[in-house]
Amino acid sequence: MTSTTITTLKSRKKMTLNPTLAAPSPSGQRSIEGMLNMEKQIITINAQTMQNTLVSIQETMLKMQEIMSKNHADLKGDINKLDYKVETIQQTMEKNEQRIKMVETRSQQTEEKLELV
Repeated sequence: MTSTTITTLKSRKKMTLNPTLAAPSPSGQRSIEGMLNMEKQIITINAQTMQNTLVSIQETMLKMQEIMSKNHADLKGDINKLDYKVETIQQTMEKNEQRIKMVETRSQQTEEKLELV
């Protein structure tokens, strides 16, 4: 047995501690080993579950990335189509404005001719 002497500062009394080292009994040792083995199994199962979850998350992220890339390409195509349509509309508007000016000019000329007659 080990004995330790401690002197306290305030009371200056000596205290002796006699810690007893408990040797585990064979049945206690088996139960501790059983608990350790069970904890190892639980840790292994948890690690496997975590790994499976991470793999699943990674697969989901890859699928999402593919979908986002496809959507991006589709949107880019749609934007290009819209740009073309807007350009066509602008050209049509310019032509219509020129036609309107021509019609206005002709109608003024016709009015002037009618006034002369």
